[in-house]
Amino acid sequence: MPHPIFAKYTRQWLFEVTGYTKGYLSRVATGNTPLSRSFIERVCFRLKELEVDLFSPDAPQLDQCLQPGGCGEGTLSQWLRKRLKEVNLTLREAAIKTGLSHATIAHIRNNGTASPESIKKLAVAFGGLGQEGKVLEAKLFALAGYRSNRPEEEEYSETMARLIDKVKSFTEPQLEMMLSFADFIKEIEGKIQLSPKKIKKIQKDIAKAAALKEALELNKEEQSHR
Repeated sequence: MPHPIFAKYTRQWLFEVTGYTKGYLSRVATGNTPLSRSFIERVCFRLKELEVDLFSPDAPQLDQCLQPGGCGEGTLSQWLRKRLKEVNLTLREAAIKTGLSHATIAHIRNNGTASPESIKKLAVAFGGLGQEGKVLEAKLFALAGYRSNRPEEEEYSETMARLIDKVKSFTEPQLEMMLSFADFIKEIEGKIQLSPKKIKKIQKDIAKAAALKEALELNKEEQSHR
């Protein structure tokens, strides 16, 4: 069983708030690195919570998804349960998607242990063959208690990895538009607060604008060849 704090908060959020690396947090979560007094005191100070509420086996379990950094993924089992729920897959459907047997998927979901080969198949099935898949593979190895060979300073978040995979297929005009939007975001950072709904609308508008611009350029190119 993971320490209550890892069932309560996501490792990514703890990494951002406490300053501990994701690799170190993963080793503590899986028991490969024992809890130290300095770790407990630092985490309690940064989170402004009592030790009994974060590390005691009897720590109160609130509605995790309503907390900052909630819906923890402290183990491989928790990650798989959450991902299957998100994509609405049964165990048999997950077995087909990953190429693993139904028994293997059930074992990972129930026990949180998996071979390196199984983890790689999970990463490819849910993250693809690009950067997102590589980042997910490193995350799953850490959740399963394996040490990562990747330098921690090279670690990307899953969101950053998805972005990297998407921009690889962008045209130069699309990249220019994306850079302009990034500059806009940095400019307004701290000045106004955008709601998630507003951000999604902006993203959709940018995607439509990029598609329209590309279509106009293709049409212009076709006319020039006539």
